[in-house]
Amino acid sequence: MSQICSAGRCRLLACIVMGAFLTLEARAQLFDATAIMDMPQPGGSCLTYKSFQGGLYENCSNTVPTDHDADGQTFGGQIQPLDLNGNPSSTGKIVFVSMGMSNAQQEFGAFITSATKNTSVNNTTLALSNSAASNMVACFWFPAYGAPSCNSTVQNQYDRIATAMATRGIGAEQVQVAWIKNANGRVHTNSRGCSPLGTLCVPLCDPTTPGCSNTATSTDALNVEQELGNALRAAKQRWPNLKLAFLTSRIYGGYAPPGGGCPEPYAYETGYAVKWLIEAQISQIRTGIIDPVAGDLNYNNGTAPWIAWGPYFWADGPVPRSDGLVWCDGTLSPGPPCNGEVDFAADGEHPTTTTKQVNMLMSFFLNSPYSTLWFVKH
Repeated sequence: MSQICSAGRCRLLACIVMGAFLTLEARAQLFDATAIMDMPQPGGSCLTYKSFQGGLYENCSNTVPTDHDADGQTFGGQIQPLDLNGNPSSTGKIVFVSMGMSNAQQEFGAFITSATKNTSVNNTTLALSNSAASNMVACFWFPAYGAPSCNSTVQNQYDRIATAMATRGIGAEQVQVAWIKNANGRVHTNSRGCSPLGTLCVPLCDPTTPGCSNTATSTDALNVEQELGNALRAAKQRWPNLKLAFLTSRIYGGYAPPGGGCPEPYAYETGYAVKWLIEAQISQIRTGIIDPVAGDLNYNNGTAPWIAWGPYFWADGPVPRSDGLVWCDGTLSPGPPCNGEVDFAADGEHPTTTTKQVNMLMSFFLNSPYSTLWFVKH
């Protein structure tokens, strides 16, 4: 596990949002935390969660470290149209896939629809593939060959995707970019990575508290980090030209019931799984030391793609984060800025609309220094 430190904090449940007062009774129903991206503070201080430092990247920063940034831009500059054998070709394709479960499938599907209509997107050589699928939580994405680690009756994901790609005339050798959003489905007990098999993982505990033990076999965030690492290595085996992978954590889960598939604090803590996974790769490239949770993520020898944050989707329900993003659910968020808006289906987890997610994805890929050369039309 990557280096993490500092002291925990709690926020008052009562708060003022754009002039509207949310009562203690209303807010007490909802999980309350600070978005990881909003934890860096003016003057260099940093907010924490259960003693874990915030910021999307190391040292409580939302900025990609200089050395990691340089490597990412190098890989981004290498992406070009390839033929079915993986050779450069002016008539080839750049295949950009999604990996994940139902939420990712919904969001990337809507993103594809938006991208195909956007005249700023390189729709000539770019081939977007919505390869995420319902119920395909993190443990279904490895190993590279054979049945998934958690269910021997389910088809290998990369075999499934290969079949779908073949119908479009694209193939594995053309896959160069992935967007990944995943979690552990708590309602799918046979999908759990925690021990013994079928055991539901637990939230992070504060390591400064006596008796706290966060492990990859018991703690959800570390288990997700480990499984995402496994998935990255499997993806690189099946898609040898995969150069870049962008990760996104869950949207707000505070409206979901405690027994749901990914309620809070699990949805929020997937942000730490992604943060620590990326930090593990950065540290390994610098030091050569493999993180015991994330596993080998060396992109210099072809073990894994270069990874970074894509857009960060989590916000504190109806409380606006620094860029104004909120997640609303009718009567649980009746006042401004939500005004009764409904962003979620009845389960409190699946979105009823993907407009916010699509806008964040589109803004990211149109403007990121790692994607402008291949995603943007020139």
